[in-house]
Amino acid sequence: MLQALIDGQTEPQALAEMARGRMRSKIPELTEALTGRFSEHHRYMTAMYLRRIDAHTADINDLSAKIEVAMEPFRLAREILVSIPGFSTTTAEIFIAETGADMAVFPTAGQLASWAGICPGSK
Repeated sequence: MLQALIDGQTEPQALAEMARGRMRSKIPELTEALTGRFSEHHRYMTAMYLRRIDAHTADINDLSAKIEVAMEPFRLAREILVSIPGFSTTTAEIFIAETGADMAVFPTAGQLASWAGICPGSK
């Protein structure tokens, strides 16, 4: 829909018909929402924002590939961490990045939990 608006399509019903999935049930509401003024300035700004989103998405994909390469030596540690309830792949990667996956620097499990900020305190 955004690309159609950028390309000059202004007919609300035609734009609403581009809806996919669950949004198809909301075509009347979309038609109403798409009724209005969309000027050349709006087209320019929308196109600029979409280019920014595409550029950021490409950067994120590039960084994700670099992270995957850097994580190769820690693949087993990441898999073990992900098996812990509440640990996602991202959380495991951050944990490894912060600790180096070397738990020897923490004399006890309690000290590791305290460092991670998951150990409740009492006063």
